[in-house]
Amino acid sequence: MKRIVLLLTALVVGIGLCPPATAAAIDTNAVVAAWLGSQAGIRTMTADLVQTRKLKALADPLVTKGRLWFEPPDRFRWELGVPAQTIVVRDGKDLLMISPRLKRAERYPMDGSAKGPWTDALSLLESGFPRDAASFHRQYQVRSLAETNGVFEVRIQPVSPGARRMISGILLVVGTNGFRLHASELLLADGSVVRNDFENVRLNATLETNTFAPALTGDFKIVEPWKKQP
Repeated sequence: MKRIVLLLTALVVGIGLCPPATAAAIDTNAVVAAWLGSQAGIRTMTADLVQTRKLKALADPLVTKGRLWFEPPDRFRWELGVPAQTIVVRDGKDLLMISPRLKRAERYPMDGSAKGPWTDALSLLESGFPRDAASFHRQYQVRSLAETNGVFEVRIQPVSPGARRMISGILLVVGTNGFRLHASELLLADGSVVRNDFENVRLNATLETNTFAPALTGDFKIVEPWKKQP
């Protein structure tokens, strides 16, 4: 379950840059046009984050600080913990889940060949993040949209029945001015909730060349859990 949570958390950055596409009180075409215009110039995004996990088995939530780097359409890096306890990074063709303290990395191919209980989570990542309204609607359904205090609160769910078996819903909090992602929240099928609040968001900063290709020293063990599945 922890693997799946980490994989799904990676989804919300690109989705949060997508338009809140359907609401009776909002001119959908105008929103989509504004979103497309605002996204055209985005080359990179970086942010600090606070992740709050509410698990049914625990009385108190788990709160972790972290950082995010994102380069559309399909390169990202999440670091959870200071210093990083878990790193999830995708360079386009592969996704790595790295545990620095354990000197261990799990590799998942993004070509559809990975099999296992997390297949549906990976399938949402394989095609990259939606970059237009048509792609968005192929992958997600808007359940509701509300505007309050300068933000849109957009509730969506995956179209795929398999993905919905893991993800009951997704809440995105995006600014009405510029569509900046403020927060995201995943509601998992077991009732757990994972929320990420973003701060110090920077657009189009120059990133280090190895941001999405972290060097793993020779003492790291690299495994491919998906190959162990029948």
